[in-house]
Amino acid sequence: MREAVEKLMFEEPSQRVIDAIHLALHALEAGFEAARSAGGDRLLATRIEGMRLWVRYCALCKESELHEKVTHDYEKGRAAEQAIRKLLNDHKDFLVGSNFMSAEDVAYVAGDVVDRHLRSMPNED
Repeated sequence: MREAVEKLMFEEPSQRVIDAIHLALHALEAGFEAARSAGGDRLLATRIEGMRLWVRYCALCKESELHEKVTHDYEKGRAAEQAIRKLLNDHKDFLVGSNFMSAEDVAYVAGDVVDRHLRSMPNED
């Protein structure tokens, strides 16, 4: 699944690509629920949750790119960037505690990277 999502991330932004990433996310969510209800292999649940967060992040990135480069709906692009920031900040403890990212990495992506993307989108006045 990781390879399929990575391949989608290199495609031109489109609603089809975003929908395909969301399909992968739904498959992961089903797997997460199955792993949790099967007695709780903690390592498996942690890995699936990490992958689920990464796929959500990818979907938001592609959505932001779509609105910036294709639809020029900068308000929706900014909303996607704010959702990235919220996703990372809301799950910072899990990401850091599970060694998926360092606290500095979370702060950099949720801060500097999102800020740079927000500045690159013109205001729609």
